[in-house]
Amino acid sequence: MRYIVDSGARRLVPDYAVPDAICVPLWNIDVHATLLSIAKVASQEIGVILLGPDPLGASAQIAEMSDPDHVAVVAGVLNSPWIRDHAPIAVQTEVGIDLVRPRHSVEKRPDDAELFANILPAASTTTDAWIASGNLVPGPDGLAVSTFSLLAKNEITSEEDLRNTLRADAKRLGIRDWLFVPGFPEDVSQHTDGMVRFLGPELCAVAMHSEETSSKISDFLVEQLAECLPDAEILQIPVSDGPKGFTSPLNWIQLDDHLLVPDFEDAPGLTPEGQAMLEARGFRITFVPSATAGLGGALRCLTAAIFS
Repeated sequence: MRYIVDSGARRLVPDYAVPDAICVPLWNIDVHATLLSIAKVASQEIGVILLGPDPLGASAQIAEMSDPDHVAVVAGVLNSPWIRDHAPIAVQTEVGIDLVRPRHSVEKRPDDAELFANILPAASTTTDAWIASGNLVPGPDGLAVSTFSLLAKNEITSEEDLRNTLRADAKRLGIRDWLFVPGFPEDVSQHTDGMVRFLGPELCAVAMHSEETSSKISDFLVEQLAECLPDAEILQIPVSDGPKGFTSPLNWIQLDDHLLVPDFEDAPGLTPEGQAMLEARGFRITFVPSATAGLGGALRCLTAAIFS
């Protein structure tokens, strides 16, 4: 399903745009080592904001960074390290960047729902619809890709519902062409940032799942993207389930030509074939240990991109 709308001069900032900084939560259990590894590698190239309830206690982590001058600490209360879904969505306007916060329920994660409102007061606008930033992968020229779970969350069952519910947000977010596809059944998140990533204006990557039902979804996604972006090259990256469930190496962090790719250690990750495809297009790859196998996300989901 595609929703095409006139969003004027506003445009969703694309997936491949280099942020001014990334937010990395200070979370001292389970994924702590993964988060510190992200911060260490990213601080070599861009700003890193360490986000947590104890700024003074973060001084030891700053000393471990590759470039401590690129690191700042901001106080914030978290319910979870999975901050991407609550992170502001960046929109390019005629006068600069506008930050729009996705609407989220405050019942299960009340602190996360208010986190970015507290630390980024400029992000004062929120969407009308329920939208998770991990389920809104932005492509070139106002293209966005989400799964059907976004429609279900907003009780959208018809094209009329879609127009009535999402028209204002499409314009607010600078979405010109909104593509909706089924999620992988094995993915607990049902989000698109493990399915498709945009590496440049005419280059994207799609997770080609090995399981029968999901492989058909991968094929369908490739077909739909070819219609949306007829001049783009679509890299078909093999993915598969591990013993803990779905894992996707596409939940990487892109810093220009540098990809921070999750290494799931005890689960399938980026195959040599997939790595060769990316390196042949000029990308440098750094593998980051990611203790997130089967959790429906990895490096992108654990961080937030900040544009000023």
